[in-house]
Order: sequence, then C-alpha cells, then structure tokens
Amino acid sequence: MNRGPLATVVIPPPGEFEDMTGENHQEDLASATAGSSESAETTVAARWRAIARSRGDSAALRTPEHSITFAEAARRVEDLARAILDTVPTDSPVAVEIESDIDSVISMLAVWCAGRPLVLVEPVLPKDRRTNILELSGAHLLTPATAVDHEPLETHAIEPAPR
Repeated sequence: MNRGPLATVVIPPPGEFEDMTGENHQEDLASATAGSSESAETTVAARWRAIARSRGDSAALRTPEHSITFAEAARRVEDLARAILDTVPTDSPVAVEIESDIDSVISMLAVWCAGRPLVLVEPVLPKDRRTNILELSGAHLLTPATAVDHEPLETHAIEPAPR
C-alpha cells in the first residue's frame, strides 16, 4: 500500500545545526536554551523546544498538502502535551497512530514533551494485533480530531489502556 510521503521533522545532532543556506546555528541553539533548565542535548523534547524557539517562522513540517512553521508546531505540541498531562496517568505510555501527516509528528513530539513513553501504532494493523499492542504496553491511545484545514479542534486521549 502506498501511503505517500511522510511528514517529518529533522532535528540535527549537536554541532550540526545548520539551515539550508549552510549557516551553523549552534550558537542560536545554545542561546535559546541559556537560562533554561533544559539543555539542548539532554532530551528530544529539550532539543525540539530549543530549535523551535530559534527557528520561529521558518517552515518546520511539510507534506504535499500543508506546511506549518516552527512557532505554530511548537504551540500545537505544547497544547497537546498539556492535554496529555491532564488526561493520562503519570508514567503511562501513550500510543500514537502514525499517518503520513503533520498531526502524527505533532502527536509524537507532544508525547515526548509530556515526558511519557511513546508507543507507535500502525493504523492499518488488524484490530486484534492493535489491541494486543495496547494491552501489552498499557498505553493510552491518543486520537486527534482535526478540521478540514488541519487546525486541531480538540485532541485528547480517548482510549484508556486496556486491562
């Protein structure tokens, strides 16, 4: 099955934070995390937040149909991370159905920013296999509800971990 190109975020390793012009932005990354309890090199969430702050209005995510900036992506990630913190018990994994879209990337980043373990679920899995993965992992399934223009109407964990 051809699912089309994936939407992705490329977060370079430390020392290789360059834009398409070849400019090195390691100093921007360092200044973005200065005075913060987050180090740009400690977690995916910290690196994402530092890069998003330093890149602002630059394109962060692109699919053939849509594009959003780092600022918009960061806002959506933080909103969803707060919703995860409000609805999913501490230390519980969160499952995300991975599609070829911006919402999937936002969801993955939000799980990491909420400090929760991430379980990726292929949406085309047979129902019994999917249920087995959720039961074994104890993950709460995160399901985004989006409008036609891909602006989130609401996103929340709707399926608690199976028991």
